[in-house]
Amino acid sequence: MPARYILGVHDRVLLTTSLRLVLAYGLLAVLTSDARPTILCLRYLTLLALFSSPAPSLLHPLALLPFVPHAPKPVRLLGAACACLLSWRQYLPEPYGLFHVELNEGGAEWGNMGLWGGGGGFEGAAERMALRVIEAGRCRKGGKVLDVGHGTGDSLLLHLSHPSVPRPSLLAGITSVPIQHTRSSSRCLRTFEKPSGARPTLRLFCGDAISRPPPLAPVLWGCYRKGKCHEHPLYWDSSFPLFDSVLSIDSAYHYAPRLLFFQQTFRRLSPGGTLALGDVVFDLPPKASLPQALTRAGIAALMGIPAPNIVSRGQYVRQLQRTGFDDVHVEDVTLHVFPGFAAHLGRHKGRDWRAFSGVIRLWMWAGARFVIVSARKPGGAATPTEPRPRRVEEELGMVAVEDGDEEDDD
Repeated sequence: MPARYILGVHDRVLLTTSLRLVLAYGLLAVLTSDARPTILCLRYLTLLALFSSPAPSLLHPLALLPFVPHAPKPVRLLGAACACLLSWRQYLPEPYGLFHVELNEGGAEWGNMGLWGGGGGFEGAAERMALRVIEAGRCRKGGKVLDVGHGTGDSLLLHLSHPSVPRPSLLAGITSVPIQHTRSSSRCLRTFEKPSGARPTLRLFCGDAISRPPPLAPVLWGCYRKGKCHEHPLYWDSSFPLFDSVLSIDSAYHYAPRLLFFQQTFRRLSPGGTLALGDVVFDLPPKASLPQALTRAGIAALMGIPAPNIVSRGQYVRQLQRTGFDDVHVEDVTLHVFPGFAAHLGRHKGRDWRAFSGVIRLWMWAGARFVIVSARKPGGAATPTEPRPRRVEEELGMVAVEDGDEEDDD
């Protein structure tokens, strides 16, 4: 008991941990056909790590290497280490913060890999990448724009001040890193202080790219009160209006899973609206070499790319089409992204950045392809809605929309 209070461990955590220990030991006994197997082995550690994974998508093929019959010890060690990494990374802080700022040299804070070949160094390449995605998103003057994964706000500033980007009436953003959210807000507000014409409404949200409301909330509370209890821009009953353009610049391959992001975006786009992304797909030949497959899997685990997001270009297009999008265009710009970005990292003073340049080259060798994607929601597509638990609402005396809110915002 004293140890539990000192460590701050709750009963629920202790129960869950004990259950995982028992389940891993029981499965180990089944796999080894031994009634009393020893826990001092890689298989037990691997099983325990896999039981601790937050989602089935984290069950990586590399984590199963300890169970390959007669596998060499280094291979089994690699598998156990991968299983532990995939399990424990949920307890670690996000690797993204402000470290990307040092890649810039002229005061900007870009974090994407850039579209190289037009001069201007890293900042020029990163700005070209953002402008290309904005162009693919068919942003229009007075439109409503959502920028997902905007980092410290350079892409937001393009909508507020760049001469070739039309000014929206609403500019919304999502980032999952609190320090980036704070920095983006302050940078955009400083832009508002400068003399300019019409200023759009700015609404920035700090959270995951995918809306994840508590699953039992509709049962326990009837519904969310619109505009008060759940402000995620992609939540089905969000107080945000429907968007004309949703953009994601060099971040969607991290979304877990990306397909759910497609579905939520489709629901929150206005008819005729456009989704545009700078994203990564993979060249997945039927007979890929084992070194390439292992390299692809290892780098994906290192960079936090969920296994369901490792798809080919054709699979990517089919996911968008099955979601409901049409007019899907995919442009392969790999040769204008990875080589230039890797060369820039190789010239950087920091040893970590120079080492990461090798990872980028390996990623490209293993089949990674950078693409600019645009997809349109059909003009006549209906906006699906979630069923509301009216019986619970009536029993609790709750309403779904506050006085003054408009139903047709959604």
